[in-house]
Amino acid sequence: MQKGFTMAEVLITIGIIGLVAAMTLPTLINNAKNKELEAAFKKQYSLLTQAINHLQSQDVCTHTSCLPAGTTMYDYFSKIYKINKRCDNMPEGLPEYDMWCFPKNQNDSKYTNYTKTSSYLPSAYFDNGQFYTMDGALITFEKRATDSKVIISVDVNGRAKRPNALGHDLFMFQIIDKGPVGVLVPMGAEGTLYENEETYCSKTSSNGLNGAACTIKALYDPKYFTTLP
Repeated sequence: MQKGFTMAEVLITIGIIGLVAAMTLPTLINNAKNKELEAAFKKQYSLLTQAINHLQSQDVCTHTSCLPAGTTMYDYFSKIYKINKRCDNMPEGLPEYDMWCFPKNQNDSKYTNYTKTSSYLPSAYFDNGQFYTMDGALITFEKRATDSKVIISVDVNGRAKRPNALGHDLFMFQIIDKGPVGVLVPMGAEGTLYENEETYCSKTSSNGLNGAACTIKALYDPKYFTTLP
């Protein structure tokens, strides 16, 4: 007759299984979250590209000289997107606004940089116009007064959900003029405001906008989301 396991052997086996699970589960959970961020990022990039293309097909000028400044910029896109929330409809200072929207011209302590070493992000890059899509993404618009450069950014899972880090769930794009039209270009590409990878997409840089140039890598580096810092 085959001898069964003793209670001590069973307990040792359970302990080993528990130890292995404790060592591997955090990695598995983190990988799953990063996969979710990757899928959401690529979806939002596709939707933004489609929106720009649709505007051009309707003979709407997307050149930076045509795109308006301030909150009216997203009026162009609100005709295409199904909008859940518009930040300009919320009085700033209320808890609801703080939960969903970038504050106006402040250091936003709810966000950090790519290496999560900064204590804030400057909201001046994200606060001209803001709206939420029906799938929970926050789309922001900024037309700089100094040089009229247009930045469109997306927090793929919204301000209320972590990690709230540039290059993790918050990504920046820029409208670059190509002849008579403007095209959506991932930040970090040649000709964009932040293309210096050593400063703006580095695991060693402590720059407050480190992560701004990571959008190009997030699109084209297949290992990007599996190696987030």
